[in-house]
Amino acid sequence: MTASPSSSRVNGPADDARLTARVVAARGADPALVARLWALFRRYYDDVAPERFADDLAAKDEIVLVETETGEAVGFSTLSVREEVVDGRLVRVLFSGDTIVDRPYWGSQVFARAWIHHLGEIHARAPDIPLLWLLIVKGHRTFRYLPTFSLRFVPDLAGRDDPDLRGLRDELARRRFGAGFDPTTGVVRFAEPRGRLADDWARIEPHHARRADVVFFLARNPGWRDGDELVCLCPVEAEAMRPFARRLFEEGAA
Repeated sequence: MTASPSSSRVNGPADDARLTARVVAARGADPALVARLWALFRRYYDDVAPERFADDLAAKDEIVLVETETGEAVGFSTLSVREEVVDGRLVRVLFSGDTIVDRPYWGSQVFARAWIHHLGEIHARAPDIPLLWLLIVKGHRTFRYLPTFSLRFVPDLAGRDDPDLRGLRDELARRRFGAGFDPTTGVVRFAEPRGRLADDWARIEPHHARRADVVFFLARNPGWRDGDELVCLCPVEAEAMRPFARRLFEEGAA
């Protein structure tokens, strides 16, 4: 799929008025923008060369970007969407790259709102083909997005098994990561590190360490500090979303 830039802008609450979210094409992105994204990325991740970062960006379709009024990049995530046939079923797979929101803006909802709104836009491009969000998670903050907006995903915090969704996750992960993916744990371990959270950002605040979603993530991905990634799969459909997310999703799909 070749994506074109989106002109849609989604602003957050009044106290986030200084921030703006937009979606831009990843391929052929302005070199100045790529440099700003790399400068943000390198503050939070170790073991990633700028060349690998640029290659990964070029392999994606779009960038969900959050900026200040002066054009400073303070948050972003990259994504690609591909059609695949799994067990005779045609699906679209949205694969998202590393997600970063700069520390001073961790309380902002602008990125989350823009991301969910854009999921609706992506769904609307081919509403009759099931859309699945495949993501690999190396930190608990990113994992927390799943239970915040979705009612159905694997692995499931409540311990409920979803054989169909788990089977889709395992097959898609095997195709993308080969022998690096272990279906018994649901974790990808790369032979060569592809980035790990920098020590300053890997610390878990005491009040977060007691959260059920954080405890779950740490148990499922004990090697996260070394760059191991938990593979998650989530159906992108209104019926599987929490009310506030469903509203944003349906606005994007309209």
